[in-house]
Amino acid sequence: MKRTLTNILKFLKKFFKKDFRMLLPQLYVGGIILGFVLTLLYATFPQLSYCSELFGDQFCTPVGIYLGLFISLPGYLIAGNLLSQLPALPGSVSFLIVIVTSGICYFLLGLLIDKLKKKSTSKTSVFVIAVFMVLLLILLLLYSQL
Repeated sequence: MKRTLTNILKFLKKFFKKDFRMLLPQLYVGGIILGFVLTLLYATFPQLSYCSELFGDQFCTPVGIYLGLFISLPGYLIAGNLLSQLPALPGSVSFLIVIVTSGICYFLLGLLIDKLKKKSTSKTSVFVIAVFMVLLLILLLLYSQL
């Protein structure tokens, strides 16, 4: 038992030594897979649901769908605003666009964290990444208001 725990801890230490620009998208894909598995398990275990209240109405959703929607929030905020302006696309295409957009957001966030971790990093490169992300969000917000 102790040996197994030691091996697990070694694996986790090795896993978290990776660059954040690779780690965050991998964790995102892992979360999407976990959400899919939990959604499949919902058919067998109906207690795997999460109930909450929104605008005075209570609604329940499977935990897997809730997890997938929650971790894909960056993609829904960015791609959702852009997709609302396009003619109707098939659901699978919209789904893939949201997943890819979220993955790119997590990659950029990890890149920003990696740049901040390095002591030799110039402040301008960190500033450029941060400004790019903020401007992208502001432009999408303004675009969605049109």
